[in-house]
Amino acid sequence: MSRGGFSMFAFFKKNREEVRLKRLMEKFVGEAGAKLDINTKYEEKIVGLLLIRLNNYEQLCMNLNHDDLACLLNTYYAKSVSCIHKYGGNVDNLMGSKVFAIFGAPVMDDDLDKNGILSTIDILDVFEKHNTNTTNIDLHISVTVYYNIGIAMVGNFGCKNRLTYTAIGNEVNMLFRYSKIINRNSIILNFRTLNIVRKYLGNNNFKIDKLPHGVMDDIDDQGNIYEILQIAGT
Repeated sequence: MSRGGFSMFAFFKKNREEVRLKRLMEKFVGEAGAKLDINTKYEEKIVGLLLIRLNNYEQLCMNLNHDDLACLLNTYYAKSVSCIHKYGGNVDNLMGSKVFAIFGAPVMDDDLDKNGILSTIDILDVFEKHNTNTTNIDLHISVTVYYNIGIAMVGNFGCKNRLTYTAIGNEVNMLFRYSKIINRNSIILNFRTLNIVRKYLGNNNFKIDKLPHGVMDDIDDQGNIYEILQIAGT
């Protein structure tokens, strides 16, 4: 084969790989995010950080057979990812009982406060409907959703052989610490985030409870963590 033939083969091989990577990225960051340069370095940005936790995961692992557990997890992931993408979020990672997502990166979102909280509400609604339509109570899905708006470092982290786009910093760390509290269908916010998104909640649809001071033993929460409960029938 001529040198030109080798060049043409290499070109098409490279093009197929780029298409494959683009389609893979679209599953996580949507079509707009997939168009961004994957070599983008990290930067400091205001973002919305969303964490979903599947409640009672340890009990589910012990009580369900492998087929039922796999089916439940895939349903949990699919519905969670759909709610996140619906409002322009970037699914960062699926981690066993947790789904981590970012609003406002890599794609800029001027409405990340609105889109993030509407996504959390949608998540509760989706799983409430799922449970209503699922006769086998062992396959019901209970989730707690944590949302935090703040400054984080976002970008590609890792090494040559393993690179991932994610967010790091204190705001991310705090979000994962919040996931240690509350084990029911609700939304957990800190005081700062609550003030930003309160206008999207509507006082008639949600009950807002301030959690007791010291609810998190490993950090000084200063009594500034709130639980948002959806009122039945709204």
